[in-house]
Amino acid sequence: PESRAARARAALAPLRAVTMGKVAMKMREVIYTISPNRLNTMSSLFRDGASSVMHLVKDTWFPVACGAVPLVATLSFADWYSNAEKLSHRH
Repeated sequence: PESRAARARAALAPLRAVTMGKVAMKMREVIYTISPNRLNTMSSLFRDGASSVMHLVKDTWFPVACGAVPLVATLSFADWYSNAEKLSHRH
């Protein structure tokens, strides 16, 4: 009596090809579909959206501010300096 493992190896023998130390095996295709009867597939993404956004803002406002304040200040100064340089010849 052959073991189940031996029968599986014998069944896969024509599918195997040894290349660079790896054994190539035939892949199976799996197709996932959404049932046409299920209408609310995306509802969980939008459930409690406002509270999750507020939680995210509450947890990350300080690091965002630490990055945004210098950026806005630099851009504002560059814009002011550019305009001041354009008007400097008038005085």
